[in-house]
Amino acid sequence: MASERSSADGIKLDSIQREALLGEIKNMLAAPLSPDARAPYERLKKGIEDGLDIPNDLNSYLSVMIESSIITGNAKRFGAGVQQSMVALFQKLPNGKAIADSIGAINAALEKVKGHAIEQVSTTLRAPGSYALTLKTDQLMMVIIFDRTGLSIESLEVNLG
Repeated sequence: MASERSSADGIKLDSIQREALLGEIKNMLAAPLSPDARAPYERLKKGIEDGLDIPNDLNSYLSVMIESSIITGNAKRFGAGVQQSMVALFQKLPNGKAIADSIGAINAALEKVKGHAIEQVSTTLRAPGSYALTLKTDQLMMVIIFDRTGLSIESLEVNLG
């Protein structure tokens, strides 16, 4: 499977990614959409069908289709490698980059916990698709939010005593 590339001109998809995404786009276009909502998906469909680089102005629409393909399991139907390829492609797009950056920031914050005595770890549902992880150690309490936009630290208290 050829790897996708990202450039100032757009994103090049391999043939399997194009096939997987075309199914998602056709499903999207089968829904009743206003002409304004339909237009970018029609452009995306045409670009994918023609094997063209996907222009950067369609990144958000491409991102929606990649997410749909992964969440519904359609990408996995093409093989486990296709799903991994779609995740890698998603991480090259602005939404995916933002999520990857947020994960990196949380991992850096969690490095600071190394050596602390963990006193409590719990999770809660904040809203559908949004969860909070509370981590309490002998030196701090951190609440991390997990949602579709990525991960973030909601609160941090240090030197608890």
